[in-house]
Amino acid sequence: MKKHTVLLLACCLLTTTLLADELTVRVQLVDGAAPVSGAVVYVNDGSKPSPVRSEVSQKNRMFHPYVLILPVGSSVDFPNQDNTQHHVYSFSPAKVFNLELYADKPEAPVVFDQPGP
Repeated sequence: MKKHTVLLLACCLLTTTLLADELTVRVQLVDGAAPVSGAVVYVNDGSKPSPVRSEVSQKNRMFHPYVLILPVGSSVDFPNQDNTQHHVYSFSPAKVFNLELYADKPEAPVVFDQPGP
């Protein structure tokens, strides 16, 4: 009986990362003709992820990274690494913001407090 109890406890102590497996996802249009390029797939285990502080920099007049996925409540800095001033804005209903022309880095990060694109 004690051997079974120890085995059961050992199994309970295994983390989910040890039980992980590979997942391949293909996102395509309804007609199935071709995969959708640049699609983002987010898998959640049901837990509420904690907010993070991240960065989207501007370099060579492009955003780096091009796509950033964040939990609600996260904040993002938008540093400018170009020689020119940039204007960064969003009209998404999830988060409207407008960072006027600036060099270096805005004073405060943008907090994304609503889910959405």
